[in-house]
Amino acid sequence: MLWKTVRDQGRRPTCTAMAVSDVHTASHNSIEPLSAEALIKYGGLRMGAGFLGALSMAAAESSVELDGQPSEVAWPYNKMLDSLAASGLPHWHGNMVRKNATLLSDISGLVATGHPVILVVRLTDEFFYLKYPFVIHGGSSGHALHAMVASGLGIFGEGNEVLLVRNSWGLGWGDSGYCWIDADYLSKNLVEWATIESKSQGEIL
Repeated sequence: MLWKTVRDQGRRPTCTAMAVSDVHTASHNSIEPLSAEALIKYGGLRMGAGFLGALSMAAAESSVELDGQPSEVAWPYNKMLDSLAASGLPHWHGNMVRKNATLLSDISGLVATGHPVILVVRLTDEFFYLKYPFVIHGGSSGHALHAMVASGLGIFGEGNEVLLVRNSWGLGWGDSGYCWIDADYLSKNLVEWATIESKSQGEIL
């Protein structure tokens, strides 16, 4: 799985849209990113009047399948506020499969076969003070929810398996936008995870 660059959500609460868009992009075997802005717009409409910018996983699931996403080039992201799109864009669709929190082995099996996984986790303080070697351990339980993408596997220390995680805080965070998290962290802080299978592409809305 390849992406051109790490996303940067800026000041907007759009981590779910970023993570879902990256995994949806990968499901179509494309390095051309799908539009997070479109997902925010369509998913926000599904959430109704109470939508304040933070997309729920349920809304993202429905939107990916029913609304689809155009390319990021056609409908770009604005780090400060939402942006408008031209009409008549090709849209790509997918089926999201959501799971309750489980073991690292369930997730790593998918990642090992080239299927990135959306992780919804509780953030711990380590995320805000991350330094080399960019490994986040499960020393404590976190607080605010955050969505990221598990995109690779590694070994740290005395043979401990860790997940390579892609964040949406830009290239200046972590190791060029990535970090590692271990099984202990996931056991305390993983809320849910999801994968996406490609469904259709190129439909004009």
